[in-house]
Amino acid sequence: MYVHKINTVLAVLFAVVLNSCGTRQSDTAVLSERTQSIIDYFLDETENQYTDENLLELYGSISEDSNYIIGIYAVDSSFSKPYGKYNGRVRYKKYDILLFGDSWNDFFWSSDTTYIVENMNSDEQNYVFYDPISWEICLSLKDTTINIDCSNFPDIFSEHTRSLIDSIEIILRH
Repeated sequence: MYVHKINTVLAVLFAVVLNSCGTRQSDTAVLSERTQSIIDYFLDETENQYTDENLLELYGSISEDSNYIIGIYAVDSSFSKPYGKYNGRVRYKKYDILLFGDSWNDFFWSSDTTYIVENMNSDEQNYVFYDPISWEICLSLKDTTINIDCSNFPDIFSEHTRSLIDSIEIILRH
Protein backbone atom coordinates (compact mmCIF):
# COMPACT_ATOMS: atom_id res chain seq x y z
CA MET A 1 0.00 0.00 0.00
CA TYR A 2 2.83 2.39 0.95
CA VAL A 3 4.66 1.62 -2.34
CA HIS A 4 1.46 2.30 -4.30
CA LYS A 5 1.14 5.78 -2.72
CA ILE A 6 4.77 6.60 -3.48
CA ASN A 7 4.33 5.49 -7.12
CA THR A 8 1.18 7.61 -7.42
CA VAL A 9 2.91 10.68 -5.99
CA LEU A 10 5.90 10.16 -8.31
CA ALA A 11 3.62 9.79 -11.35
CA VAL A 12 1.77 13.00 -10.48
CA LEU A 13 5.05 14.88 -9.91
CA PHE A 14 6.41 13.60 -13.21
CA ALA A 15 3.27 14.79 -15.05
CA VAL A 16 3.47 18.22 -13.41
CA VAL A 17 7.16 18.57 -14.30
CA LEU A 18 6.47 17.63 -17.94
CA ASN A 19 3.65 20.17 -18.19
CA SER A 20 5.65 22.92 -16.56
CA CYS A 21 8.61 22.38 -18.87
CA GLY A 22 6.48 23.57 -21.77
CA THR A 23 6.52 20.37 -23.76
CA ARG A 24 4.77 20.88 -27.06
CA GLN A 25 2.80 18.30 -28.95
CA SER A 26 4.54 17.63 -32.25
CA ASP A 27 2.76 17.85 -35.57
CA THR A 28 1.16 14.65 -36.70
CA ALA A 29 0.93 15.33 -40.43
CA VAL A 30 1.74 12.62 -42.95
CA LEU A 31 2.07 13.10 -46.72
CA SER A 32 0.41 10.59 -49.03
CA GLU A 33 2.64 8.71 -51.45
CA ARG A 34 1.14 10.65 -54.40
CA THR A 35 2.01 13.93 -52.69
CA GLN A 36 5.57 12.77 -52.08
CA SER A 37 5.84 11.86 -55.78
CA ILE A 38 4.46 15.24 -56.85
CA ILE A 39 6.89 17.05 -54.51
CA ASP A 40 9.79 14.98 -55.89
CA TYR A 41 8.74 15.96 -59.40
CA PHE A 42 8.39 19.63 -58.42
CA LEU A 43 11.87 19.61 -56.85
CA ASP A 44 13.42 17.94 -59.90
CA GLU A 45 11.80 20.45 -62.26
CA THR A 46 12.60 23.56 -60.19
CA GLU A 47 16.06 22.59 -58.98
CA ASN A 48 18.32 25.60 -58.29
CA GLN A 49 15.59 28.17 -59.03
CA TYR A 50 15.11 29.49 -55.48
CA THR A 51 17.26 30.38 -52.49
CA ASP A 52 15.46 28.99 -49.44
CA GLU A 53 15.90 25.37 -50.47
CA ASN A 54 14.60 23.84 -47.27
CA LEU A 55 11.08 25.27 -46.97
CA LEU A 56 8.04 24.44 -49.07
CA GLU A 57 4.40 25.27 -48.49
CA LEU A 58 1.42 23.26 -49.68
CA TYR A 59 -2.01 24.91 -49.82
CA GLY A 60 -5.15 23.00 -50.61
CA SER A 61 -8.64 24.35 -51.27
CA ILE A 62 -11.92 23.24 -52.76
CA SER A 63 -13.37 25.76 -55.18
CA GLU A 64 -17.04 26.54 -55.76
CA ASP A 65 -16.91 24.96 -59.23
CA SER A 66 -16.14 21.41 -57.96
CA ASN A 67 -12.38 21.61 -58.33
CA TYR A 68 -9.63 21.04 -55.80
CA ILE A 69 -6.54 23.22 -56.04
CA ILE A 70 -3.24 22.11 -54.54
CA GLY A 71 -0.48 24.70 -54.58
CA ILE A 72 3.20 23.91 -54.03
CA TYR A 73 5.36 26.93 -53.25
CA ALA A 74 9.11 27.28 -52.72
CA VAL A 75 8.96 30.27 -50.41
CA ASP A 76 11.43 32.84 -49.15
CA SER A 77 10.64 32.56 -45.44
CA SER A 78 12.52 35.77 -44.68
CA PHE A 79 10.06 37.70 -46.85
CA SER A 80 6.67 36.03 -46.62
CA LYS A 81 5.12 34.47 -43.53
CA PRO A 82 2.49 31.78 -44.13
CA TYR A 83 -1.00 32.11 -42.71
CA GLY A 84 -4.38 30.43 -42.83
CA LYS A 85 -5.70 27.04 -41.74
CA TYR A 86 -2.52 25.29 -40.60
CA ASN A 87 -2.37 21.48 -40.71
CA GLY A 88 1.17 20.89 -39.50
CA ARG A 89 4.75 20.59 -40.60
CA VAL A 90 6.27 17.58 -42.30
CA ARG A 91 9.96 16.84 -42.76
CA TYR A 92 10.41 15.19 -46.15
CA LYS A 93 13.93 14.45 -47.32
CA LYS A 94 15.80 17.66 -46.43
CA TYR A 95 12.71 19.87 -46.68
CA ASP A 96 10.36 21.31 -44.11
CA ILE A 97 6.90 21.38 -45.65
CA LEU A 98 4.16 23.49 -44.13
CA LEU A 99 0.61 22.30 -44.83
CA PHE A 100 -2.30 24.71 -45.11
CA GLY A 101 -5.94 24.47 -46.08
CA ASP A 102 -7.93 21.39 -47.01
CA SER A 103 -6.26 18.04 -47.69
CA TRP A 104 -9.32 16.75 -49.60
CA ASN A 105 -10.26 13.87 -47.31
CA ASP A 106 -6.60 12.91 -46.73
CA PHE A 107 -5.98 12.51 -50.48
CA PHE A 108 -2.82 14.64 -50.24
CA TRP A 109 -2.00 14.52 -46.51
CA SER A 110 -3.47 13.58 -43.17
CA SER A 111 -3.11 15.55 -39.98
CA ASP A 112 -4.43 15.75 -36.43
CA THR A 113 -3.19 19.35 -36.12
CA THR A 114 -5.48 22.14 -37.27
CA TYR A 115 -5.53 25.75 -36.17
CA ILE A 116 -5.55 29.20 -37.72
CA VAL A 117 -2.28 31.11 -38.20
CA GLU A 118 -2.94 34.83 -38.33
CA ASN A 119 -1.48 36.95 -41.14
CA MET A 120 1.65 38.54 -39.66
CA ASN A 121 2.94 40.02 -42.93
CA SER A 122 3.39 43.78 -42.97
CA ASP A 123 1.12 46.07 -44.98
CA GLU A 124 4.12 47.12 -47.09
CA GLN A 125 4.34 43.59 -48.46
CA ASN A 126 1.03 44.13 -50.23
CA TYR A 127 2.82 46.55 -52.56
CA VAL A 128 5.88 44.43 -53.32
CA PHE A 129 5.88 41.97 -56.21
CA TYR A 130 6.61 38.51 -54.86
CA ASP A 131 6.34 35.52 -57.15
CA PRO A 132 7.77 32.34 -55.64
CA ILE A 133 8.44 29.28 -57.77
CA SER A 134 5.16 27.41 -57.67
CA TRP A 135 2.78 24.96 -59.21
CA GLU A 136 -0.97 25.23 -58.73
CA ILE A 137 -2.66 22.05 -59.81
CA CYS A 138 -6.42 22.24 -60.30
CA LEU A 139 -8.17 18.86 -60.18
CA SER A 140 -11.71 17.86 -60.97
CA LEU A 141 -13.29 16.43 -57.80
CA LYS A 142 -15.13 13.90 -59.97
CA ASP A 143 -12.24 12.12 -61.66
CA THR A 144 -8.94 13.81 -60.60
CA THR A 145 -8.21 15.02 -64.12
CA ILE A 146 -6.26 18.26 -64.22
CA ASN A 147 -8.21 21.31 -65.26
CA ILE A 148 -5.67 23.33 -67.26
CA ASP A 149 -7.82 26.48 -67.23
CA CYS A 150 -7.48 26.97 -63.46
CA SER A 151 -4.01 25.40 -63.06
CA ASN A 152 -0.88 27.50 -62.96
CA PHE A 153 2.50 26.28 -64.11
CA PRO A 154 5.43 28.27 -65.45
CA ASP A 155 4.88 28.75 -69.19
CA ILE A 156 1.47 27.06 -69.20
CA PHE A 157 1.26 26.85 -73.00
CA SER A 158 4.56 25.07 -73.63
CA GLU A 159 4.91 21.47 -74.75
CA HIS A 160 7.03 20.82 -71.64
CA THR A 161 4.18 21.95 -69.40
CA ARG A 162 1.82 19.59 -71.23
CA SER A 163 4.20 16.72 -70.40
CA LEU A 164 4.31 17.91 -66.75
CA ILE A 165 0.53 17.78 -66.56
CA ASP A 166 0.41 14.32 -68.17
CA SER A 167 3.01 13.03 -65.68
CA ILE A 168 1.17 14.52 -62.69
CA GLU A 169 -2.10 12.92 -63.84
CA ILE A 170 -0.33 9.54 -63.92
CA ILE A 171 0.91 10.14 -60.35
CA LEU A 172 -2.60 11.07 -59.21
CA ARG A 173 -4.11 7.86 -60.55
CA HIS A 174 -1.70 5.54 -58.76
